[in-house]
Parts: sequence; structure tokens; C-alpha cells
Amino acid sequence: MTNSKVIHHPGVIVEMMEDYYSHCAGVDFHDIKISHGAYLIGKDYYLYRDLMDKDLEFYERAYRMILKKSEYKDKILKNETRRN
Repeated sequence: MTNSKVIHHPGVIVEMMEDYYSHCAGVDFHDIKISHGAYLIGKDYYLYRDLMDKDLEFYERAYRMILKKSEYKDKILKNETRRN
């Protein structure tokens, strides 16, 4: 997972997964990838290609990792504000 171009763009992962989770159960994850890929193909072809190569399990793991890191950062920030 560390040599993927997609993980260097956590915003892409978060947007895709939030779109996927907010849609009804009948929406296929591939459709979400296609819609996000259509935006990226003209901007960064290599990111687009990496985005399309990954499956749902990859994105779910990456999304959980991002959320865990952001929760950890939030805890640190809360502790710093309490000290000040």
C-alpha cells in the first residue's frame, strides 16, 4: 500500500469513500471510481491509473487509516488547547 500514488492524496480517498457510503446500497463502487476518475484523468493520468487499479478493500483500509490518523491528531490538538 505504501507505493501507491493514491495514498499520497488522502482527499481523493476520503471523497470517494464518503460518496460511496452516502449513496444507497444499490450503487456499485466501480461507478464511484469512474465518476471520480473522469475528473482526474485530465489532471493527473498516473493518479487516475492508480485510482482505477485499486479495489474496494484497498480504499476501505486506506479510509480507516486516514480516519484513525485524523482522530489521533484531534486528540493531540485537544490536549494542547487544554494546556494553554
